[in-house]
Amino acid sequence: MTATHDVERDLTRWMEAVAPTRAPDHVAPAIVARTRAIRPRPRWLARLLEPPMQTQLSLGRALGFGRSARPILAVLLFVALLAGVVYVGSQLHGQQSLPPPFGVAGNGLIAVEVDGAIVTMNPDGSGLRTLELPFEGVSAASFSRDGTRFAAWANPSVSEPGSRSIIVANADGSSATEVATGRYGLDRPSLLAWSPDDKRLAFSSNADRLYVVDIEARSARELAPSSQIDRRRDPAWAPDGRLAYRCQEASALLHLCVMSADLASERVLETSLGTEFAFQHSSWSHDGTRIAYYVNDAIDHPASEYGWDVATINPETGEERILSVGTPEHLILPTWTPDDRYIVTIGAIIAADGSGVRLMGDGAGGGCNWSEPSPDGRWASCVKEGSLELFPIAGGPPTIIETVAGTAGVMSWQRVGN
Repeated sequence: MTATHDVERDLTRWMEAVAPTRAPDHVAPAIVARTRAIRPRPRWLARLLEPPMQTQLSLGRALGFGRSARPILAVLLFVALLAGVVYVGSQLHGQQSLPPPFGVAGNGLIAVEVDGAIVTMNPDGSGLRTLELPFEGVSAASFSRDGTRFAAWANPSVSEPGSRSIIVANADGSSATEVATGRYGLDRPSLLAWSPDDKRLAFSSNADRLYVVDIEARSARELAPSSQIDRRRDPAWAPDGRLAYRCQEASALLHLCVMSADLASERVLETSLGTEFAFQHSSWSHDGTRIAYYVNDAIDHPASEYGWDVATINPETGEERILSVGTPEHLILPTWTPDDRYIVTIGAIIAADGSGVRLMGDGAGGGCNWSEPSPDGRWASCVKEGSLELFPIAGGPPTIIETVAGTAGVMSWQRVGN
């Protein structure tokens, strides 16, 4: 036997003598009695004090972080949550920046038709540029109610100069496309009216036929619910989806008509007499209670002369009010200001309560080719050759903005969020 085996044998004998292999009889009952009185620790506390044995490689150890992985992961989680909050906030802000369909809004871009092209600019005249559109002969641009798009007429064929198609593009001119396959004859401006939800366009053709285009479906249908009416022109939408427009019976008498929101029925309103160009480009107030239009000026003009007064009517009660008595100038193409306090016509500003008319410039129309109120209700525009004049509706001299030279026509003001 080696010396090593002798040491192991002696150590075994010593352990048997010092530490018996069998516990004394009184030890087990004592342990049971003591542990019965001790409250066990909750499992969650046990896990905090004594983490379970790791059986897989942790992310922290795999990346070399050791015990510092938890705070780092907490920071990463916080950054992710913060990014999510920022994204959701930006989405909500983007939604809030869209203006309501009717009423006061912020002033965005101004779009003016100049020699078959659309020119846009900021309200102060800066940022002037001609939109590059894949269409020729673009005219009568009209911004959507939410300000994100515009609709316009375009000439699809140079061999047919009188033929027009409808296009829709983003506000910056991108993604321009035709929205209906039809071709319509137009020898004078026919505005494209956006529906309250911006999903449809209403317009009329040279033959005074009334249409509505479904933009998404890219289809148009004619509206003619009553056989007693044979001509319809210049539709304007109400906030509830009704349409007001100039209508003509077989007797050739002109009227102002209203079509129901389901576009299934129409009725003639009882108004003052209107002939020649009367009732064109009527305008519905933003609260939906009144329609502005123009009728014959039988007071300030002799019967042998033509003249027109601006009037309003409540389509529910039939109450009519002529607002421009005593003003001999021709007042045509009325448009309500967003706050419904004034009506802007070509070259004039009319108080809706009948308290007065203020002309923009000298002479009939003030030399304006087109006029329109700003979305914030502060300005009335006067489009001229090579310039745009903005008249404060509350009074005062105009701000004159130099624009591109050329024959200026219809303008449209983009509505943006306040």
